[in-house]
Amino acid sequence: MDAPAPDVTLALTDAFLRTYVSLGGDPAGLPPQAPALRWLRKLRVPLRVLNLNNLVLPSMQLTALVSALASPAMAPLLREVESLSYNFGELDDQRGSLVLHLITAALPGLRAVELLGNRVGDNTCGLVRDMLRSGRPALQRLKLGDNQISDLGAVLLSAGLAANSHLVQLHLGSNAVGDAGVTALSQALLENTTLTSLGLRGNTYGAHGANALALLLHHNSAIVDLQLRRSAERLEGND
Repeated sequence: MDAPAPDVTLALTDAFLRTYVSLGGDPAGLPPQAPALRWLRKLRVPLRVLNLNNLVLPSMQLTALVSALASPAMAPLLREVESLSYNFGELDDQRGSLVLHLITAALPGLRAVELLGNRVGDNTCGLVRDMLRSGRPALQRLKLGDNQISDLGAVLLSAGLAANSHLVQLHLGSNAVGDAGVTALSQALLENTTLTSLGLRGNTYGAHGANALALLLHHNSAIVDLQLRRSAERLEGND
């Protein structure tokens, strides 16, 4: 009887892609038979981590990469990925939507997503809302700090949280979430007792948002980690 395959975690890093994949030779984007993807298909154990940090690609090339990764041939390799990070990749809402398509199409076992230090905004939050509502995948940790998310994005995320029973950590630090967004999040979490960690450091909310958070803490004891420091500009102003 064959021994079981070892539990291997492989990060698909920027260096890996730039070494094994030709990203500039074909004006249509990623070549369909890129050496990296051919090599990855030969692996006998599935990936656990997909790391695309610092990978800056034009929309056309990112579209090609996502299409290749979401192809049926890659499904055995990616179906058990638990963590996806695409930090500091200059993702805007258009390219952020491509990453979310990869998540819904090819990463059913995903539990953690980091999109830190990009330029994603409210449109991306609308897609995340739909993902949270469906529970597919059943995300547990979501970090969207240092982006361009406003009150509207926070309201959209709130709608997803109201129907979600999986997410335990949501970090939105260093965005542009004001009183309306924080109030919407607080109201959604009055009914959601799954989330235990909420990060709002470096946003623009004031006294009204702080009051909503105080009410939330009074009624929801599940939240044990709440990061609240506001932006320096707001702290120096008149609340």
